[in-house]
Amino acid sequence: GSTVQFVRRLRCLSQYVPELTWTQRDLEEAYDHRSGFVHGVGRGADALTPHRRHLYLTVEAGLRAVIRAAILRPVIDQIFSSRSSIRTTLGF
Repeated sequence: GSTVQFVRRLRCLSQYVPELTWTQRDLEEAYDHRSGFVHGVGRGADALTPHRRHLYLTVEAGLRAVIRAAILRPVIDQIFSSRSSIRTTLGF
């Protein structure tokens, strides 16, 4: 499902962007927490526990690193050039 796709693709990016520090568990928790917000179960960003705030900041920093890498390195940019290359490189 969606969680597996999210986790698999972001974990695969770790081999291209060594600055990424997230673990599989971090990504699973982040996706589950995001789903809670989207479906009205979460109480908003103000209700983040210290652990979830740390998790959010870890994922945010990772996504910023991916964007920076895509801007600076053509090989990373190429991954995101089409749906086909995303699927081929990152799975699903």
